Amino acid sequence: MAYDAFAEVMYRSTIYSDMPIYSKFTLAVSVFSGMLLHFYGGIYPLVIGGKIKRLIRNTLLPKLHNNFFS
Repeated sequence: MAYDAFAEVMYRSTIYSDMPIYSKFTLAVSVFSGMLLHFYGGIYPLVIGGKIKRLIRNTLLPKLHNNFFS
């Protein structure tokens, strides 16, 4: 998806065809990095949070005899 946005700005779109190549390349790279940051910036905190939750649940909670979560 990020590469598609890069290609849209760099090669396919007629709106950006009049821009100089360095400005167009800068815009395409910023669109590409923005898409990646938005995607992975939204997923990785949830993945890390899930790993921490499973670590706590699997190591600490089974040791408790009368726990609420079992």
